[in-house]
Amino acid sequence: MLISGVILLVIPLKISEAKEKGWQFFRDDFLYESPEVLQYHCDRGKEANRKSISAFNDAWINKITKLRFDAGVAPIEPNGSNEFFSGLSMAMKSRCPGVW
Repeated sequence: MLISGVILLVIPLKISEAKEKGWQFFRDDFLYESPEVLQYHCDRGKEANRKSISAFNDAWINKITKLRFDAGVAPIEPNGSNEFFSGLSMAMKSRCPGVW
């Protein structure tokens, strides 16, 4: 009985361990390891917003990436928000909430 109780206590700990997703790695890198790069993106986003465009709009990113891929410049076809873009977006929401 005691052994089964210990097993039941250990199982929830293993299940509840959250594995870090790829976008979280990039978010944390921007927030804690690369604050100057994050600030660069915030400033770039603010400048784009002044022109009534979004530097971080997924549809726009896909369009530009597709144009670059079609031109032979980008090595990968657009695939929506990748982990890098998702991590950057989440870091920006945290540090630059007015940028869209």
